[in-house]
Amino acid sequence: MPTFYDYGYIYPSEKSKRLENLLSIEEQESYNTLLSGQATCLSRSQIGELKETYKKHVNAVCLYLLGCRSINVNDLPSKEFWNLSELSDHDTGQLRVEASGVLHTTVKNNRIIMLPNHVSEENWQKFYTEVFSYYKYTASGTNWIMDFSIVSDIPENFWVNIITYNYKLRSLGGELYLCWVHHSILPQQNLAGICSFFRLKRIGDFYFSTVNV
Repeated sequence: MPTFYDYGYIYPSEKSKRLENLLSIEEQESYNTLLSGQATCLSRSQIGELKETYKKHVNAVCLYLLGCRSINVNDLPSKEFWNLSELSDHDTGQLRVEASGVLHTTVKNNRIIMLPNHVSEENWQKFYTEVFSYYKYTASGTNWIMDFSIVSDIPENFWVNIITYNYKLRSLGGELYLCWVHHSILPQQNLAGICSFFRLKRIGDFYFSTVNV
């Protein structure tokens, strides 16, 4: 199943042409901000490895957070929606790698949760424990952005779990946003319900949470 990596930076909504300067200066600066100042939690070699392993992964999130200038995605949350107009190093939390393989950090009042490509059943259980920990320390009004850009397989109970956490976030005045969800990992029997609940819009082969359905 193709992932964000396989498109070689070709945006799926416009497969016939490459978006100019996909990683613009603004997007590249956001990527650098996400990876800067992380020496307190990761070694230099770990940071170097993450830069190589997760570069496109993190860039995919930056593209979603900053919004894309294509008319096909003008209802995705914009840079202004995320309040990222003056993003600085002080607005981002530490970049952490969890036992499940999940990479996560915070940007202002948004927690970014970047899922790994292959996760064993045991690691999915670790992930659910980690997500509970995130929620325990979630401040009121915090949004979660869950990135699926390199995910190729999802267990059946995954959707039940994250629906539960979306309800929990909503009780705190926040919301769960999904991005780069490949159509093949969505449950076809409940596709309409999932799309409605997470306000998903299909763009090319991927689904993204919109501000409104």
